[in-house]
Amino acid sequence: MKIENRNVLVLGASKGLGFACAKSLYEAGANVFLNSHDQRNLELARDRIKSGNSGSNVYLAPFDINDKVQITNGVSQVLELCDNRIDILVTNSANFGYGPFLELTEEDWDTAITLKFKSIARVVQLVLPGMIANAAGQIVNIGSIDTKEPQFGFSPSVSARLLAMGYLKSLADHLAPKGIRVNQVLCGYTATETLISYLERKSAAKGKTRSELEQEIIQRIPMQRLADPEEIGKVVRFLVSDDASYITGQSIVVDGGLLRSPQ
Repeated sequence: MKIENRNVLVLGASKGLGFACAKSLYEAGANVFLNSHDQRNLELARDRIKSGNSGSNVYLAPFDINDKVQITNGVSQVLELCDNRIDILVTNSANFGYGPFLELTEEDWDTAITLKFKSIARVVQLVLPGMIANAAGQIVNIGSIDTKEPQFGFSPSVSARLLAMGYLKSLADHLAPKGIRVNQVLCGYTATETLISYLERKSAAKGKTRSELEQEIIQRIPMQRLADPEEIGKVVRFLVSDDASYITGQSIVVDGGLLRSPQ
């Protein structure tokens, strides 16, 4: 599954699932542009990825995906560096919206929609002309199984993700004749800093340790463990490779068998 010399932009790539995707694609030979709003974290991520020494290039794309102007300027700079050719776009962002339903504010909803839906649409709008001109391209969104079985406390995030799912499915239908594929990876519980942070917040309310809460989750998963972020990265690498050339418009569940309902 080599993807040598393809240009890749990964959103939210300084940590967690975004970082794992960027690392996997770099190791497969791609030139990777790492995005985050945090310059220092991006530099650390670049150094960790380049320690793999694949011979490909790693570039920094520091801009905030919550800010329309920063997206426009940041993506434009990336396009200038790669001759207007982004071959692969991986959209990813941190989870958002934890809290009791009646305590959520309108700002909470607006923030979730901007982060989980508008940021995707805005970046796609900028990279798509180049993909269409080249009659080739892959877009993969990192989603969550929450869109199949919503969790308590994540209403804004789940709702915004569902907006993104509808958008991406429509996009896949429209772009398939143009040689561009669009897919999603719906992740289950994965061993990331985001999950650790969530469990630490929840532990205070539940009166249990983070470790106890983690074990409760693991007991519900048929494979009896959390996913490793690198496993998500490998699924993304497959989806953007020529080995997946007939796959588009799909939401691939990667959850260790947690979802019980037929997909």
